[in-house]
Amino acid sequence: MSIAADAFLIIVFANILHAWVCLLWISGLSRFAGPLSASLHLYLLRLALFLPALAMLARIAGWPFFGESWPDRWLLIRVEGWLVLLRSSRPFVVFMLGALLFGTFLIFIVQEVVPVVRSRFATRREQFGVWSGDSRLERVLREVNQKYLRAGLPMRRGRPVRIFRIDSSDDIAVLHGIMEPAILISRGLADKLDENELEAVVAHELGHWYYGGNIGMVTSWVIRAFQALNPVALVSFRTLTQVYEEACDSWAGYVTGRPAALASALLKAYRGADELPAGQGRSPTARNANEEIEYRAELQSTRARVRALLDHPPSALASRWLPVMIGIAMGGVLWAIR
Repeated sequence: MSIAADAFLIIVFANILHAWVCLLWISGLSRFAGPLSASLHLYLLRLALFLPALAMLARIAGWPFFGESWPDRWLLIRVEGWLVLLRSSRPFVVFMLGALLFGTFLIFIVQEVVPVVRSRFATRREQFGVWSGDSRLERVLREVNQKYLRAGLPMRRGRPVRIFRIDSSDDIAVLHGIMEPAILISRGLADKLDENELEAVVAHELGHWYYGGNIGMVTSWVIRAFQALNPVALVSFRTLTQVYEEACDSWAGYVTGRPAALASALLKAYRGADELPAGQGRSPTARNANEEIEYRAELQSTRARVRALLDHPPSALASRWLPVMIGIAMGGVLWAIR
């Protein structure tokens, strides 16, 4: 192998190992300390994406602090040993490793890049239809904002979040936009929810904004893209998106004091799906098996969110110092793997 190929493989191996150690660290912490709060779990998963990418960038840039001159007694693992092992491996092992990396990259392109590009070039009307103001939704948003403030969460700087109704019979609730965030609630969903349920849904969407909004998810996606060959980063990102929803659920249940209302809203949005016979899609308009699979996967996620809301009382934010201390400890472990 050439020197450039060796350097590339070392970077890839180190990134995979770092990401794997982060997930193992989070799993071990949850077993030692018990189930993690959704907010702390989300923070740790973001670190599990960010820290391996930072270590990769440091190695590429040749930062002295991440150099190779440190004594072995200060390190846990030297990744060059993997390269030596790879050189002595059979061609079949090398082929399988290459297939794993290429397959991970292909999944990233097909399942993440293509949908993002399509949504990026779709107009707002094509995505959500016609927006309009709604006095009921605006009143609920004002009340939810006040509850967030009373819960000790100061309003973020920047443009305030607005709310609009979408002229659609589908069940839609989403935080849209980056520079001008807006909560979009469909007419079909708003009409089927009572006041408490609608308040809980709005609180959930506002929770997305408090957790960084769409710019936070875009940043996580870019960091994930930087590690497109890493199968562990794929797992971390997919887990992060699920925990992100659970964290917003927890905040919504905490600030409103009615976690069951959000659980009820989730069930109403997916009511009737359990009675679908085999082979039948989400609705009479379902066009293919992929749509049915996607919907049923989303349904399983919704069931998990409902159980979390009903079984685990929503809690306030974790201590500010605890995540920092955990982040420092995790970063120290990764520093010792080079």
